[in-house]
Amino acid sequence: RKVWLFGDSFAGQYEPFWDIIGKEINIQVNAVTTNWCYPSLTQGFTGPTTSRAFDQCIFNRNYLINNLPHYDIIILSADWGGILTQIGEVFDLITHIGKQENIPIVIMASPTKISGRSLDRIILKGYGNPVISHRDDDAARANNLFEKLADQNEQILFINRTELFGNFDNKDAVLTDEGVPFSFDGSHLSIYGSKKAAHIFLKSRKFSRVKQLINNK
Repeated sequence: RKVWLFGDSFAGQYEPFWDIIGKEINIQVNAVTTNWCYPSLTQGFTGPTTSRAFDQCIFNRNYLINNLPHYDIIILSADWGGILTQIGEVFDLITHIGKQENIPIVIMASPTKISGRSLDRIILKGYGNPVISHRDDDAARANNLFEKLADQNEQILFINRTELFGNFDNKDAVLTDEGVPFSFDGSHLSIYGSKKAAHIFLKSRKFSRVKQLINNK
């Protein structure tokens, strides 16, 4: 089975995650991720269009559309909170994929955004609690929109924060069971955090749903 991970750097952060999950259920995951390149059919771009990442982004999107028949499942991820005003473009892409090839779609939640100062204390000084950034409000709203979309379509699977990061007496699931932040920059998962999330997800009910989607292809 061939699986496609597509999106911006917030998709790239899940490459270690899907490496572990892929090996567990014998799937090949192809990652096509570029900075600021959220999943879309348009030329929308959250970074400077003078960046070489812009041309790469357009190439990626064309490649996605032209090669959909070659993949069994599409995984989408992005800085959902950062593109909340463009979220309709993502919904349009999801509709296009569903109509064209009826390919199952997995959507990854955005991690909790954390204040950099609180992370510095935890990582460098070993004390304190993470402080949720006000920037996380839009990410949480976007996650809720995708959760509702998945509830209405059995071909769409949304993997939420609890299923990724657990709840170790920490309602926002920003620290692992070792007391280390999943993110070292306050936004993206670290390689460590991505791998820890994979092992948490392996124990979730949603993991069984992923296997079911694979087996039905």
